Amino acid sequence: MVTIDYFSDVLCIWAYSGQVRVDELEKHFGDKIALRYRFIPIFGAASRSISKQWSDKGGFDGFNNHLMSVASGWSHINCSEQLWKQCRPATSISAHAILKATWLYLEQQGELLKQGANQEQTLFETLMWNIRRAFFEQARDISHFSELRKLVDELGIPWDDVYAFIEDGQAHAELFTDQELQKKYCVQGSPSFVLNEGRQVLYGNVGYRIVEANIAELLNREKPLEGASWC
Repeated sequence: MVTIDYFSDVLCIWAYSGQVRVDELEKHFGDKIALRYRFIPIFGAASRSISKQWSDKGGFDGFNNHLMSVASGWSHINCSEQLWKQCRPATSISAHAILKATWLYLEQQGELLKQGANQEQTLFETLMWNIRRAFFEQARDISHFSELRKLVDELGIPWDDVYAFIEDGQAHAELFTDQELQKKYCVQGSPSFVLNEGRQVLYGNVGYRIVEANIAELLNREKPLEGASWC
């Protein structure tokens, strides 16, 4: 089995568009891979950072135009025209914390299994995707706990039990672990696949076949953690 640490930020359009690659990897490799979702705060101070970094490039309107241009090249995603115009999340950290809290709750309940007739997604993965869609497709401000609660409630996950992991600090401790691993593996940004205990890092808009080939090469090794591959 190959373990993959997948680093992303829920407000990153490249991670939003790249989720299709993650889904295909899980479909193709099944239980031959173990996917661990990691969250990093690329948009930790989102609206403030965009205001500053795009001040001479049209501000929020300029950033919106950039996103619309990027999204126009993909047929499998949709983006609201209101992104960063009417909808300006202050941070992605709120969503990351709720996702970590949900993961901890589902793990505690033994419910981190695939859901649905086709066994395609875990409940956690469904929530993560719904949060991304809420922002990118519906222009909902997912930095607000009120919006996140709606998304949690929609899946029948008990909000109070999830929020308990926020209150006792466990969810934030998990986020800190992700940031420590980001430093350890020298992860530059979102999204990034980390394989082979940090020896292989695939960052950015990397094609599916490249990721697939890296995983297949690791699976084909007789002794994955010993020696070096010559090819």
